Amino acid sequence: MIDPETKNIIVPRYYQPRPYQIEAWKRKQSGFWNYYFKLYHRQAGKDTSDLQEGMKGAWDNPGTQTAYVGLDNVWISENIFKKTIDGRKFWSEYPDELIDPKDTAKEVYFKNNPEGIAPARIKFIGFLNDQQLIGSSYDSFIISECSLYKRNAFEYIQPIWDQKEAQGKKLLVSFNGTPRGLKNNLYDLLCTYTGVDDPELFPGEHINSDGTIRCYVDRLKANETMIIDERTGELRRLFTDEQLEVIRQRAIRSTGSDNIFRQEYMCDFTAANSGLVYPGIE
Repeated sequence: MIDPETKNIIVPRYYQPRPYQIEAWKRKQSGFWNYYFKLYHRQAGKDTSDLQEGMKGAWDNPGTQTAYVGLDNVWISENIFKKTIDGRKFWSEYPDELIDPKDTAKEVYFKNNPEGIAPARIKFIGFLNDQQLIGSSYDSFIISECSLYKRNAFEYIQPIWDQKEAQGKKLLVSFNGTPRGLKNNLYDLLCTYTGVDDPELFPGEHINSDGTIRCYVDRLKANETMIIDERTGELRRLFTDEQLEVIRQRAIRSTGSDNIFRQEYMCDFTAANSGLVYPGIE
């Protein structure tokens, strides 16, 4: 689609952020935050929105390089390169002649670059191949499902971020995940970049004394999620209180407690269910 006034190509062509995702898009596009956490309840679309934000960022900034980190190469293949939404792959959001996805290399190039500037690139990396990240010079990082990585998983990658901060270079590291207790990688990262240990203090802005770490934590519980009703076009809650109570009671009958409900739907760090693994993109 072409904007009739500016003659610019409008992208993405089909994807529209959900109401609760729009503010996240605005914050990340502002360029102010260098660490951004999406602490969303399960199936809130955090992976899809992060990928769409990453692709739009690559399109808008020719010459930049982004690393999208998934759990492993199988996860990357199944949930990004083979996945379709409404019959379309993620790349369908951009004109075929201006996007070049490479399945074997697991990377995508955006060919809207002006002469003299390289195409922007997104490299998709399964974390088991994390040697591709060590010593790299990516401008931005997207790390999916942070709670499912081993603790200290990124200790060899964080020096890259430290170096960029020290040099005042542009950096955006986007994390997403759903809580899995207090003894996992997501909780550790949140403590590190917010400077607080209490999960109730995680949401919102966190800026360190010299301004080199500018972190925003975007928490979304299931009772806060708003959508546009397809029938009426009006804004409404995704789940009513009654629906959430039905889900909570189902969890109690199934597991003997509401821990799984509190963790997966209410983003509660104190309700740990260590056996829960959801490897699919949302």
